[in-house]
Amino acid sequence: VLEGSRRRREELAALRPGDVRLEPQLGKLSPFDHREPEKVLEAGRAAVRAAQARLEPLALDPEAWSKHVAAREARRMKLPSIARVRFEERGVISERVLEAQVESGAEAALSRDTLAKDLERLYGLDLHQRIAVKAQSAPQTEASEAEDELVFHTEPAPWAPVQLRTGGVIEGDLRGDAAFALGIALNWRPFNAWGGEWRNRVEFGSRFTLASEYYQPLDARQLWFFALMVGWNQRRTNITSGNDALAEYEVAWLEGGLDLGRVLSDWGELRVGARGADARANLKTGDPANFGPAAFQQGGVRTLLTIDTLDSTGFPREGHFLRTEWNEPVDELGGNDEATLRVDWNSAWSFGATTVAPGALFGTALDNGGTVSNLFPLGGFLRLSGYQRDELSGRHAALARVVVWRELGRRAHSDELVSYHLGCSLEAGNVFVDRDDIRADAALLSGSAFLGFSTVFGPAYVGVGSSEGGRVTAFVAVGGQF
Repeated sequence: VLEGSRRRREELAALRPGDVRLEPQLGKLSPFDHREPEKVLEAGRAAVRAAQARLEPLALDPEAWSKHVAAREARRMKLPSIARVRFEERGVISERVLEAQVESGAEAALSRDTLAKDLERLYGLDLHQRIAVKAQSAPQTEASEAEDELVFHTEPAPWAPVQLRTGGVIEGDLRGDAAFALGIALNWRPFNAWGGEWRNRVEFGSRFTLASEYYQPLDARQLWFFALMVGWNQRRTNITSGNDALAEYEVAWLEGGLDLGRVLSDWGELRVGARGADARANLKTGDPANFGPAAFQQGGVRTLLTIDTLDSTGFPREGHFLRTEWNEPVDELGGNDEATLRVDWNSAWSFGATTVAPGALFGTALDNGGTVSNLFPLGGFLRLSGYQRDELSGRHAALARVVVWRELGRRAHSDELVSYHLGCSLEAGNVFVDRDDIRADAALLSGSAFLGFSTVFGPAYVGVGSSEGGRVTAFVAVGGQF
């Protein structure tokens, strides 16, 4: 936003006497809004018509205009054969990584379609704010003849290499109980010439998390990678059966892991790796005869498949999200726990200004053992909204929901498009101690009504949630919920 404002000031300062400045009257629209292009274009045409008297002296006569169009088309038709590709101002990233994203060249005639895909892959690295490309003849030398080369001039993104994101949620109910969580994510990318990334996250409040992951691509195309992680977690965990709280633990564990993964085009990622943890659980409330303190180790293999085509994590209009995680204990890695499976799914469909987003969550422990660190939590906004965050937990969890919102309006602030939404949700789910307890008639019904809008820190939501039994919560949440 600040970068765009600076550029606008520089462009306005560069205007000369006699230049014609056009100011389309966009109202609540923005030139960066691609949902209603015809309205934006019509505002531009109206601005041109309003300045017609000042523009006419600058216009070409019909014959000169025809020659200009013919010359322009002739230039467009002459696409050279590219002998080599070169990058200027590439920054930290290796030229081999950039070249691997480009399929144009190799002594082949330049293709507009291929070049468009090259630019799409380069922008997909999320390292550049602007990329300019031109075909030019390299100067002839004693060692080589003049050849056509494709030159990319890259402008580093203002958010690289350090990216900071924040989020949080505050919830309270009519009983006077409150819960909150604040999170900060700090990413360093590129960390090295091969596009490595150092990801750090801290969350504090009702639970505490300190996690760090080093992500390193292994090839120039950035398809294969390994990821090394370490983290410390501490949280209160309730053991519940239906709507009854049986015990409350304070659980803390140190974990680490190593993954090998593959990027799946622009829609997903597959990881397989080893995980280990050393944990302690202290009983806070509950019958010591049935629930006592525990110390345990976990070790095993994790398989994680993520598919993500949602166009936004805040207010998506289209796309799908699927995350499937399988954890299998391995004795050689110190695993004395049980296998677990968790599946998260979200989708979004839009009809004009209205969006419908169904979703589901299912988590289950596949064996009869297990520890309190493996419990699946529910509660909070869009996860049984009448309950506080993670208020319920069990060895099995199931949730289904439908979220609907309608866009109330949009407004441009500097270069950022801000939208406002009014929405509601209907949710049904519960947690269970035993798999035999999972029944449709045991589901708890919940719902929410909220006002959503975008902020400098990301999407934000303000609203109330309600669950059967007269439970009501109020919440403020900042950060993506999908």
